[in-house]
Amino acid sequence: MGMFKKLRTRIMLLGVALTTLVMLAAFASVYFITAGNLRAEADRKLSDMGRLGFSGYQQDDALSPAYDLSFMLLVDGEGNLLDAHSRCNYPESLEAFEAAARFAWGNRRSDAYKYFNSAWRCQTYEDKDGRYCIAFIEVTNGWSTLGNLLLTLVFVGVGALAAIFALSRFYAGRVIRPVEEAWERQKRFVADASHELKTPLMTIMANCDVLEANEEETVKSQREWLEPIKLGADRMGRLVGRLLTLARTEGMTRREEKRPFDLRGLVGEVVGSMDAAAQTKQLRINVAGMPEREVLGDGDAVRQVFAVLYENAVKYAGEGGVIDVSFRRQRKRAALTVRNTGAGISPEDLPHIFDRFYRASTARSAEDTRLCSHEIPSQSAQQRIWTAARKDEEFFAYRVAMPRHFF
Repeated sequence: MGMFKKLRTRIMLLGVALTTLVMLAAFASVYFITAGNLRAEADRKLSDMGRLGFSGYQQDDALSPAYDLSFMLLVDGEGNLLDAHSRCNYPESLEAFEAAARFAWGNRRSDAYKYFNSAWRCQTYEDKDGRYCIAFIEVTNGWSTLGNLLLTLVFVGVGALAAIFALSRFYAGRVIRPVEEAWERQKRFVADASHELKTPLMTIMANCDVLEANEEETVKSQREWLEPIKLGADRMGRLVGRLLTLARTEGMTRREEKRPFDLRGLVGEVVGSMDAAAQTKQLRINVAGMPEREVLGDGDAVRQVFAVLYENAVKYAGEGGVIDVSFRRQRKRAALTVRNTGAGISPEDLPHIFDRFYRASTARSAEDTRLCSHEIPSQSAQQRIWTAARKDEEFFAYRVAMPRHFF
């Protein structure tokens, strides 16, 4: 859908933009910190040369080999060159030294200077007798290091952005997919709920039209038309009630109330309440394995889940079918299983059994899954229910898993 594509694009671009800002901040920090360290190292060497003064600098053993690429100029109070001493192998030229003196005198603070295609950093210090010494140190290697670092950061940044773009595109799709699926479920829910409400409404309207066409008849004589209206209204009331239940419980987790209850008696009550329907279809009911003593758990939730599953089993077991209700203890859990003969739910529809008002292609699964989805009390209960169906046997089973320590 176009809406979700736009949303995915926005999320992707937002991720890339934020990552770009973070990378720029990190790379800029690395670059400027490195540049600052190189300048600080050059200034430290210049400061050492300035403390020696011109006469001290001329002594060969005054400085370590780290100062070999340096030279110093002696100037008067007007910046005129008086003397020069160099520790590097560059050709000594009076014109070059005078040009360097003029540059440094015009830039009293530490600055960069080009000399013999090399980069130099200079600093002016006061010497003896009103004269000044100007120290120069080569920083070509440092500048080259900064250039290589900048080039590396650019290539790394471009590569990282390309990788982040691909990852953002991938994860943006994964982030949007659940939202898109929820949107589709909501649309299907609205459509199917509307369909469910439409049927009783049509029944009511059709019978009302019949009543209006026979205005002279008494209420007693019109009872055959009033009964379908009442049944349709009752059905609409149940559907509306279920919708209200969904609205109240949306996003809420039902708090389980653990207390002792009689599971055997609970199962017996639910089974007994549907004896009439089971006898009408000549169903054989088998109940086995129920615990003798009381169990600890949420009896109301278990009753509600079991009632829904058993009602579905009775409804779709088929004439003369069999329903098995069994209880079994396992290592860390206990399972209450409702199994019935008859048509099962197709494998492609099983993942949707808890989608509200989900309508599958078969009549059985359309009604069965719809009942389970909106009558089972909580998401936690849904997560503890799984189904089983096999093509070589005509049966369908629900199994409700509960913590073992409850029994």
